[in-house]
Formats: sequence, structure tokens, C-alpha cells
Amino acid sequence: MRTYRHFHGALLVGLVALAAGCGTLEYNAAQKATKDGSALRALGLSPEQVRYQGTCLAGVKRGTKYPTVQCIYVQTADQVNFMTYNSEKQAFEPAARFPISEFEKVALGKAINTRQVQLTHQGVTLAFYIAGVEFINSRLTEEIYGSLVAAGIRQVEPKEWYDISVNTPTTTMVIPVYVGR
Repeated sequence: MRTYRHFHGALLVGLVALAAGCGTLEYNAAQKATKDGSALRALGLSPEQVRYQGTCLAGVKRGTKYPTVQCIYVQTADQVNFMTYNSEKQAFEPAARFPISEFEKVALGKAINTRQVQLTHQGVTLAFYIAGVEFINSRLTEEIYGSLVAAGIRQVEPKEWYDISVNTPTTTMVIPVYVGR
């Protein structure tokens, strides 16, 4: 089994390095990759091995900022995978793979009706949530959190809410309006 890690001592530098241009293109590509199976093929996984898979947004606290990246989350019985978009290849590629047993703690951040999972590895916290059709799929995000706790990761209270929203560019849209009789 290959382990994809783009860091030494810091959680998901591979994700952070690719966080520059998140937006609609990446979201649509992530949706397609999770539906057509290309995400699983890139990880060398079969659908039977996967417990959870979904389009996600993730951020790692770096000083006072939270660089954010559009990603694909894939969880098996014993590992967590994050995939990021390679704009040159126009495809999602493995960015980080962690055995679940390596995480030190997990928290569930809550803000009104939204949820985010906060995973700590080697003292660095990664926050993520599963993206839904309109915004955050809080039900699935909370279900993933529960599965990580059930897998033996120490449950803790969240320290704060991590702002991992993506600022997508504004699109101008012309809407024809009929005025008359």
C-alpha cells in the first residue's frame, strides 16, 4: 500500500499548497469524480472498501489563517484519504493518506446548523466538512465524525470554529425581464 504524504511534521501541506484557486470548477470536478468512480480508481480502492466518500472543503490552521482547498474525502475501515484537484491534469489526485490510528484526537465543531470535523495529527489540526447540494452536508459530516470516534480516535471539545469557506468569484448573469402588456 502506498502512502501519499506531502509533508514532514505538518498536516496536509499538500492540501495547503494547492489551496490557491478553489471554486466552482473544482467542486463540479469533485462531484463528477465521486460519481464516476475515478476518485476511487486513483486511490486504488474498490467501492466495497469505502465507508464514506464525498466532496469536501478542508483547511489547516497556519498562523491566523486557514488556507482552504476543495477536496474529496474517502474513508475506509482503517484509513482517511484526501484528494485535491490538479488543474494541469484536470483531475483529482491523492494528496494525503492517513491510517486512522495515527490521529491524536477528533472534535465536532458546531455553528448554528452546520458541522465540521476537526482532526489533529502531530499537533496540527485539519478542519473539514462534506459539501452538500447547497452548502454543508451536516448530517454526513456528523456521521463521519461519529465513525472516527467509533474507530478509537480520542474525542475532544472543539477549541474554535475554523473558517474554511471558499471565496468563489462573482459571476454576472443576465436575466431577461419582460415589461409590458
